[in-house]
Amino acid sequence: MKELAESIQVLWANDPQALKSYLLAFGAFAPLLSFCLMLLQALVAPLPAFAISLGNGMLFGGFWGGTLSLVSGVAAAWVCYELARYFGQDWVKSKLGTNNFTKAQTWIDRWGLWALVLLRLIPFLPFDPLSYLLGLSPMRRGRFLAANLIGQAPGAFFYASVGAGIFSL
Repeated sequence: MKELAESIQVLWANDPQALKSYLLAFGAFAPLLSFCLMLLQALVAPLPAFAISLGNGMLFGGFWGGTLSLVSGVAAAWVCYELARYFGQDWVKSKLGTNNFTKAQTWIDRWGLWALVLLRLIPFLPFDPLSYLLGLSPMRRGRFLAANLIGQAPGAFFYASVGAGIFSL
C-alpha cells in the first residue's frame, strides 16, 4: 500500500521532473509502471494525463514515450468505459454529478463519435468523464477504441516530444 500512496502523491504533485525521478528508480520496469500510473490517474486522480506523457517523453524520447502514452491512455479510457458499462448510470452520475452528466450526455447524443474524437484533441481536458459517459452509450467498443486512438494520438506525441526536448537532462 505504501507504493500506491507514493504513486498517488507523485500524480497529485503534477510535476514532470518528480515523475521522471520516480519512474527512473524502477529501471527496466519504468514503462510498465508508467502504464499503471496512466490507469491509476484515470481511476483515482481526476487529472489530465499530460504530466505522465511529459515524463514518458523525458524517459523514453518523443516516439517511444508518445507510443507508451498513447497505448496507456487508450487503455485507461477503455477501463473507464468498461466500468461504466458494468456499474451503470447511477454509478456514473454519482461520479460526475447529475447536472454535469445530463449536459454532457445531451452533447454526446447530438455529436456521437465526433464528440469523442474532438474532445480528445482538447489539451488539459480530463478524458475520464467522457469515457464513463460513453460506456453508457450504444457506442460499440471497437468504435470507442478507434476514436480514442485517433483523438489521443496528437496530444500523446506532442507532450512526449515536449518532454523529450525541453525537460530532458
